[in-house]
Amino acid sequence: MDILMLMLVGFIVCGMAAPQYGDEQEYHHQHHDVHQLHTTPIPILQHKHEMHKDGYQFSYKTGNGIQAEESGYIKKIGEKEDDNLIVMHGSVSYTGPDGIPVKLTYIADEHGFQPQGAHLPTPPPIPAEIQKVIDQQAVHQQVVHQPEHQEEAYDDQEQYAGHY
Repeated sequence: MDILMLMLVGFIVCGMAAPQYGDEQEYHHQHHDVHQLHTTPIPILQHKHEMHKDGYQFSYKTGNGIQAEESGYIKKIGEKEDDNLIVMHGSVSYTGPDGIPVKLTYIADEHGFQPQGAHLPTPPPIPAEIQKVIDQQAVHQQVVHQPEHQEEAYDDQEQYAGHY
C-alpha cells in the first residue's frame, strides 16, 4: 500500500511541476489557432525513476528546458504501525512565458509543504518605526522576566489583613 501511495504522490507532484499559465495562454487560445501551438511534441531527454522499500526518487529533463527531481522516504511519526508520513524533497525549474528562468525547491513533511523560490511572493519589509517598537518590546520582555524583577507570590492572605 505504501509503494502505491508513493507512486501516486510522485505522479501528482510531476503534474504540479508543469508551468501554469494564466491570461497569456488564454490570449493565445483566443487569437491563434490552437493546433499551431501544440503540434510539436516536446521530447523527454532524460528520465530516471527508482522505487525502494522505504522511498523513491525520480528526475526528468525535457526538450523545452523543464527539469525536475524529487526524492521521498517514509518517516515514522508515532508508535502505531501506520503512523507514518512521506517526506519529500525536490525541485523544478523551467523558463516562464516571459522568458525569466524559474526555480522552485521544496520540502513536504510533518510541517507541511514548504516551497522556496525567488519568484514566490514575500511580505514587504517591516517599516523602521514599527521595527523599533518591536525591538523595544523584546528588550522590555527580557527585563521583566529576569529574576530580580519578579514579584513574590503570597499564599497566606491573612498576612495582608488590615494593611491597606
